[in-house]
Amino acid sequence: MYWKDTVEDSSRRSFLLGMLGLALTGCAGGASRLVYEDEDYLIAQAEKVLKLGSEEPPPSHKLPAGLRPLPRSSWAPYPPIKKRLDHMSKIYRITVHHEGSDVNTHTSRWSVAADLQDIRRIHLKTMHAGDIGYHYIVDRAGRVWEGRPVCYQGAHCGGASNIGNLGIMCLGNFDRQKPTTKQITALDRFLAYQMKVYSVPMKRVFTHREFKPTRCPGKHLQYHMNGFRA
Repeated sequence: MYWKDTVEDSSRRSFLLGMLGLALTGCAGGASRLVYEDEDYLIAQAEKVLKLGSEEPPPSHKLPAGLRPLPRSSWAPYPPIKKRLDHMSKIYRITVHHEGSDVNTHTSRWSVAADLQDIRRIHLKTMHAGDIGYHYIVDRAGRVWEGRPVCYQGAHCGGASNIGNLGIMCLGNFDRQKPTTKQITALDRFLAYQMKVYSVPMKRVFTHREFKPTRCPGKHLQYHMNGFRA
C-alpha cells in the first residue's frame, strides 16, 4: 500500500506499528526505530487487530447509542499494570480536566489514538501510574474514548482526591485554545449521563483546579463548566 508523506499518515503508521509493539521512540538525545522489510504487511495485521478491538459493544451494553465510548482496546496496545492500581470505591463525584500540554488540533481517529498512547506513557513514567490516569477522554471531533477501566481508581486529581472520583479529560489546552462545539456537546451529554448512572449531584461535579492550585482545565473550559453547573 502507498502512504502519503504527511504528518497524519505518519502518525497513523506509527500508531499501527505500536499496536504490535514494533515502534521504538527515543529520548531527547535522539530517536531510533526497528525497521522491517515487510512493514506494510505488519501494518495490515495491526489494522485487523484494531478493527476487532473497536467493534461497538452489544446492544445490551448499558450506554445508549451515541454515548458509547470507543473501547480501550482501540488505542492501547498494552493492558493496565494491575499491581500499580487501586480498585475504585463507590463513585460519588466527577472531575473534568483538559490535556493542557500543548495546543491540540487532532481530529482523526489515528492521531487521537497516538495522543492517548503518548499520554499513557507519560503517566506511567512520571507518576509511576498503572495506566492512563483518566477514565474517559473526549477528543476534538466529539468522540469519547475509554481510558483507565472504571473498576480502577483514577490518577487525575492527586492522592485522596481520586477516591470515588470519575476522571473525564478533554484533549486540548484551553488556556490557549477553545474546545470545539462537537467536543463540548459530547462532554455535556456524556457528563450528564454519567451523573445519572452514578447518582452524582451537580454540586459534586468539579474541575481539577477546584481540588488544587492548577491551570486545569484551562480558562475556556472552566468558563463552560461554570455555565454547565449553573
